[in-house]
Amino acid sequence: MQLNPNASATSAVVPFSPTAGIAVAVIKATPGNLFGITVCNQVAAVTYLQFFNATATPTLGTSVLFSIPIPAGAGTGTLIIPPSAFALANFNAGIAIGAATTATGSTAPATAPSGTIFYL
Repeated sequence: MQLNPNASATSAVVPFSPTAGIAVAVIKATPGNLFGITVCNQVAAVTYLQFFNATATPTLGTSVLFSIPIPAGAGTGTLIIPPSAFALANFNAGIAIGAATTATGSTAPATAPSGTIFYL
């Protein structure tokens, strides 16, 4: 048993925070786990985060594993699911994400949401 903290954070979650907002992207191209989400909606309508079990950049609305709505608010609508010890979802191929105007739609919002996705 180790009583002191480990000097290397080998099991810490990794933040994904794109500077241009969360658009269609691969977060991790190998199997992984989703641990938390902190996102702010930049438009006045609900925006949906679509998650994909994929190793390459997905197409919005195609093979969506699940989607999570971000409340409307034009910069004030937020979704906060803080990272915890338990994964929110497991991906056996890779973790990919996209932002859309509907849960399984193919249209991106006028402005991409901003925020951080926590994964490992």
